[in-house]
Amino acid sequence: MNFILDNTSTEEDIISSLDEYGICLIKRFFSEGDISKLYSQLNKLYDMISDGCHGYFYSPNNVELSSEKDYLSGKAMRIFPQYYTNVPQILEMFVKSDLLNKVLDQHFSKNCQRFLQTFSTRENKLVDDKNLPRNSHMHIDPYESLKFATFFQKTTKENGALRVIPKSFGEGSIIRMKFISNNKGRGQYGGDLHRLDEFPREMVSFNETDGVYLDCDIGDLVILNTDNYHSGGTLLKSSSRQALYVHNRP
Repeated sequence: MNFILDNTSTEEDIISSLDEYGICLIKRFFSEGDISKLYSQLNKLYDMISDGCHGYFYSPNNVELSSEKDYLSGKAMRIFPQYYTNVPQILEMFVKSDLLNKVLDQHFSKNCQRFLQTFSTRENKLVDDKNLPRNSHMHIDPYESLKFATFFQKTTKENGALRVIPKSFGEGSIIRMKFISNNKGRGQYGGDLHRLDEFPREMVSFNETDGVYLDCDIGDLVILNTDNYHSGGTLLKSSSRQALYVHNRP
């Protein structure tokens, strides 16, 4: 797959891949030592979250631990910039990365909303399709976004690897602007309609079978235009996957 790059790639290489495919996978972008530190810091937060629930880490003095069972395949959390000092590896690996900042400058602008929240999930339970969380269905995000993603285990189809339909971002952007924006709050858990199977058929030219699974190793970085159809975290057998996505918007 031509969107797979090595860790000597420049911002021009990355932007070229994003322009063509809406995605790139950079091998061995992070060291295993950095990933291990981030994993340890996140797990301290996961210990605070009940099974099947979300945690919201707004600031050191504002942490909300939900009791609503809306992530039945494991646990999930959102971390906001005012809390990043409590997870310093997010600052070291993402916020302070010269290369990632240059990519954002070129993809969006120097004034874009960068590193505005971090979403992490830990999947360790098999669930049926009707209990899959929102991110595990093939979907596009209801807002324009570029995400930086990394994983804490080697990912495969069986343990919930990220699945993407490359080159679908043009269609996805039209659906986001013309359909999702006009159907706010009508989707799963009161969110927006965002799933491929929720869109008008006349607007969709892709199928779920067009998706490719990204087999990632520890230390790999995925950069994703979320107007591409994508999904992740669907376990096909008893196993586990822990993922982290740093959100950036125009």
